[in-house]
Amino acid sequence: MENSPATEDTALKPPGKKVCTACGTINYSSSIYCYKCGAELPGQVDDRVEAPGNPAGFWVRSLAFVIDRTFLVIIGVALVVVFTGTSLAEALAQYFDLNRPVSGGEYLIGIGTEITYWTLTTGTWGKTIGKAMLRLKVTRVDGSRLTYARAFARYWAYYVSILTLGLGFIAIALSSKKRGFHDFICDTKVSKQEV
Repeated sequence: MENSPATEDTALKPPGKKVCTACGTINYSSSIYCYKCGAELPGQVDDRVEAPGNPAGFWVRSLAFVIDRTFLVIIGVALVVVFTGTSLAEALAQYFDLNRPVSGGEYLIGIGTEITYWTLTTGTWGKTIGKAMLRLKVTRVDGSRLTYARAFARYWAYYVSILTLGLGFIAIALSSKKRGFHDFICDTKVSKQEV
């Protein structure tokens, strides 16, 4: 009895994937024909392409975001303590006091930490700490890895989703492919990874 791609032992699969030139579907490197459209696949294998996973939905992505924000708060408070000489208790009190004006130094530390975090984690591993904990990964729509430039652009594209009164994030729940405005802008998707 022939094994289906989903039940094959992953250790037996050659590394890399083949991308169908007819429909863009990602197939295993051992495939000869595309499992989706039946077209003959090219001979070359692309090591940058990942196996397709199911799209990650709104709630799991929201939980990953909350985990990431918590991590960034911890890092931000620690950096404010280190660079401004403020005590930990004072830094925490200041951080959660919404009526207190934010100094230029604190703002730069905060925004610099966020940009660095989202760009480096997504550009290097395709996932942040929150996404890694929930087995999610960010890739291009074709399954290839994000460059640092695209990860950087994706950070700024979040603001499009935010500035549209959150509609960019609500689009994740409403879209059949579970993509937000920032995903459409940067040609990305977030998928659940196999165990």
